Amino acid sequence: MSKKRTVHRVSDSKKNKPFVRFNFWLMVIIFGLSFIACFVLYMIAANLDDNFFDFESSSESSSEASESSTADTTSDTQEDSESVPETSESIPAESPVINPVPESERADDTYFDNVWLLTDSTLLDIKFNTSISNVLGSESLNAVNINESKIESVYGTITAYQNLQIIHPENLYIMLGSDIGESSVDDMINSYDTFIANVKANMPDTKIYIMQIPPVYTDSETVTNDKINQYNSRLIQLADSYSSYCIDTNTILKNNTGTLDEQYYSYDSDTLTSKAYSAVYEYILTHTAQ
Repeated sequence: MSKKRTVHRVSDSKKNKPFVRFNFWLMVIIFGLSFIACFVLYMIAANLDDNFFDFESSSESSSEASESSTADTTSDTQEDSESVPETSESIPAESPVINPVPESERADDTYFDNVWLLTDSTLLDIKFNTSISNVLGSESLNAVNINESKIESVYGTITAYQNLQIIHPENLYIMLGSDIGESSVDDMINSYDTFIANVKANMPDTKIYIMQIPPVYTDSETVTNDKINQYNSRLIQLADSYSSYCIDTNTILKNNTGTLDEQYYSYDSDTLTSKAYSAVYEYILTHTAQ
């Protein structure tokens, strides 16, 4: 009788299970070989390329320079930001000159303490009829000769401009035009222009008021109110061209017919009356540039 053979079957789970074993020293050897291989390749590249180390050095320098440049730019930006001044409050612009000067609140009579009046024969006697004491002028002075004619004053016999250089008035009122009818309007304005230009250039802080000349009581062959009006219009243009002031001391003395009012005309002397001087005095106080 034959023996039975016993067959032992290995289960599928044991048959298919992979065999894995971790070897520490094997990993150390692999790492060491890799390091040696990289080092050998590095040295070979360095020996074959003479500029190899220069390239690395320049790369490092470029990186450092880039960082430095960035830092400097940031610093400059901060400095520029700090150096920008704070915005100051805007300074209000001066009011534009309006001519003829409009009516204003009446100034105190002490206003004339800081006023000088330069005039020809037209207003020369105002100092005897009002409290205006600072009067500079002469009978022979006029618009055409204002730059050459010499007048007597406490400063000597010198020109009007030379007197003003000494005085340096705060407010200067000028009435010139007694030569109307004798000189052409163009010649009068041209000479007047030269005078104003000199005063403005050398006394910029002086406020200049150009005064329109008064009307005449009756027209004559040489002097008419139309010619006076033409001259006065040119005076406004002259004042505007220098940003100076012009006051209408003509209209206040007129009557309804456009001639000098009878109360302002002296038949005896053919000049203005004390009432006319008082009217001019009050007009100045109520027509000042503020």
